[in-house]
Formats: sequence, structure tokens, C-alpha cells
Amino acid sequence: TMPAGAPSLEEILIQTDTVPWRAKSLKGVSEKMLWRNEETGASIALIRFDKGAGIPAPHYHASNQFMICLQGRYEYVKTGKLVESGSWAVEGIGEDFVPEIADMSFVTDAFEIDDEESFATARELLRKEGILGGSSTGTLLAGALRYCRMQTKPKRVVTFVADTGNKYLSKMYNDFWMAEQGFIHRPPHGDLSDLISHRYEAGEVISVGPSDTLLTAFKRMRGADVSQLPVVDQSGRALGIIDESDLLVNVHRDSMHFNDPVKNAMTDRLETLPPKAKIKDLLEVFDRGRVAIVMDGDKFLGLITRTDLLSYLRLHMPKQ
Repeated sequence: TMPAGAPSLEEILIQTDTVPWRAKSLKGVSEKMLWRNEETGASIALIRFDKGAGIPAPHYHASNQFMICLQGRYEYVKTGKLVESGSWAVEGIGEDFVPEIADMSFVTDAFEIDDEESFATARELLRKEGILGGSSTGTLLAGALRYCRMQTKPKRVVTFVADTGNKYLSKMYNDFWMAEQGFIHRPPHGDLSDLISHRYEAGEVISVGPSDTLLTAFKRMRGADVSQLPVVDQSGRALGIIDESDLLVNVHRDSMHFNDPVKNAMTDRLETLPPKAKIKDLLEVFDRGRVAIVMDGDKFLGLITRTDLLSYLRLHMPKQ
């Protein structure tokens, strides 16, 4: 917010083409002074550096400055030493080195923000403020919030919504992806139900009914990018499975069979397991080339595939 009596920021920025460049005392450095408050010294200016030019010494001013670092990247701000960089899932955050032109003397503090906190903060920004930011926006906002919580007096803190979140709808804003990557933690049950990535009772399973057409089954497979669907009746009982092979067998000679009901093409020889079954029982189902259907009595809980098991084992690897 501009002070009372000052022009609006839009009015200041619209004159950037008309204000001339003025050479500074530093060789190769020019400035366009767009606005200045003579009482406080606050100003808005554009600075241009010719190739090879830079600021040789720190230029101190009244603003608070801080830097956001990803988990495992640098202790540089704290110790002045670089450590081995880690890995991260946040996109667009930058590279794992300090550019030669970076003057780190301007940076007064740094925060480690991991992937989980970055994603959770970006999702909270959308939920509470309606702002669809990208994953790096979550990192920046999380760092700003850390800084704010350290303060003992009110301060005005600025951060950036660096990018839009429309590129992350299938990742950071997708609950299934977040769960598969271990960024959303569900309450554990201590049995096979912990391996189910898409739970029927939560409305997460894409399924078909026995009277749905094969065309409906095909469209749902394609829309969800899966090769098989459970066939579930209105009471929530699993009756069978239909996959791409079942569709091909029934429609390859006559495409009119896409109008046939799913119950005519599904496989009803189900490999069901109770939640209390062991991993050994699950592997035996996989060895027979089947998908495990987890049933609690007559209640369908969900499917477990090889990919679900691998994801579960990866997330529960001992930490190095």
C-alpha cells in the first residue's frame, strides 16, 4: 500500500518507458528512479547492470530480507559452507548452487522447507484464500510464515505467488498422488487396508455396476487411466472385475457389443482377502496374475495391485 498522497503503484509503473536511465557512480550500473519519499527515503526504482557489472560491496537499507532454502540444500547462510544438496519434488524452485553474482551478505536468515510443508501450505492457501499457487509458492509462503512466527512485534512481510497451480492439478492438488508420495498420512489400521490407495468407502474407487454397459466401463477406464475396474452392486458388494482384455474379447468382432451389460463380460472368479491377511497371501494372489480384492465380510474395501504394494514398501523404507 502506498502512503497517503502518493500516486498509485500502477501510476508509477506506467511511466517506466518515459523515465530516462541515469548512470550511477558504479561503472556499468544505471537506474530509473520512479518514485521517492523524501521524508523516509523509501523509493521504487529500476536498476540496470551492463554485462560484467555488479555491486562490489553490501548496500544496506531498512528492509528486512530473508532467503528460502529447500530441505537438505544449504547450511550456507548459517555457516558459510556448502553441503551436499538433497532432492526435492517442488518444481521451479531453482538449481542446487549459489550463483557467483549472489551477494549473500544481504541475507539475514534462512529456513529449510521440505516438500510436505511446501505442498501443504500451497493447498491451505487455495483452501483458505482461493489462490491457486504452484508448489514453489508453497515453499515461499511457508518460509514467510516461519519468519512471521519468530517476530515479537508486528511487521509487514512480503512474499510471492511465483506461479499458477494449474500445472499441478494431477500432482500436488490430487489427493491420490499426495497419498502415494507419502505427503498425506492416513490413520493406520495395521493390516492390508493400509495398502489400499483408493478406498471404496471414501468414494475414491472408480467402479461400474453389473448393469452398466461395456461402453461405460471403457470410458471410465480411459478417464481414470486404469486398465481394470471392480464391478460393485448397489449394496457395496464386489461381484467381479472387468479389464481391457474382457472388453476386447467381447467387442473385437462387433462393436455393437459395447452396448452389452458388464455382467456378461466380467470375471467373477475373485481373489478376495480379508484385511487381516498377510503379505505372503497377497504375493500368492499376484503370482496367479490377479488383483487382490480386500473384503471385510461382504463389505468391499478396495483393490491392492502390485504398484500399491511397491508404493507402500517404498514409503516405509528405513531412513538413511
